[in-house]
Amino acid sequence: MKKFCVTINGKQMRVRFIWSQITATSTRWEHAYSSDSGKIWETNWIMTFTRTK
Repeated sequence: MKKFCVTINGKQMRVRFIWSQITATSTRWEHAYSSDSGKIWETNWIMTFTRTK
């Protein structure tokens, strides 16, 4: 998991990226924001990657 802070519309936000469900052929990536120092996270982007032959 990677976390960092950004400013959006003048408000300090925490951002996190999570890689999960990692296998030899696929993985899931999730992006979320928090405006309350990480107490509640709002996921706004999920990607599933699949390896092709």
